[in-house]
Amino acid sequence: MDSTKPTRPAEISGLENERRREPRVARSVPIGVSGFDGSGQFFTERTSTVDVSNVGCRFGLHVGLGKGSVISIRVIREENGLEVNSPPVMFRLAWAHETDRGWVLGAEQVEQDMPWSVHFPS
Repeated sequence: MDSTKPTRPAEISGLENERRREPRVARSVPIGVSGFDGSGQFFTERTSTVDVSNVGCRFGLHVGLGKGSVISIRVIREENGLEVNSPPVMFRLAWAHETDRGWVLGAEQVEQDMPWSVHFPS
C-alpha cells in the first residue's frame, strides 16, 4: 500500500503531555516512513513530524502500526526544487494512538544517526 497524501501536523491533536525522557522541539520535518503494517503488507507514506528529540520523534500516519514495530524514516530534503536522497534511519515505535484522522505515533531511534537538523537544549 502506498499512501501519498501527506499527513499535516495540524491534523494531529492531543498527546502533548505524554511522559518523555528527553526534551522535544516542535518541528515540522517532511519525512518518508516505510515498513510493514499489521497484516504484513509493505507501506510507504509521506508525512511530517510534529516534534523531534535527539532520540525520537512524533508524527502522524494513515497506516496503523503496533508498539514495537520497526520502521524506516527518511528526511525529505529539497535543493534547487529537486528532492535530495537522504539515508533512511531505523526507528522503533514507542507508542501509537488512533485518532479520527489516522494514527499518532511516537518513535525512538534504533540507530545512532541523527536525521534532524536541530540543536537540542541540554
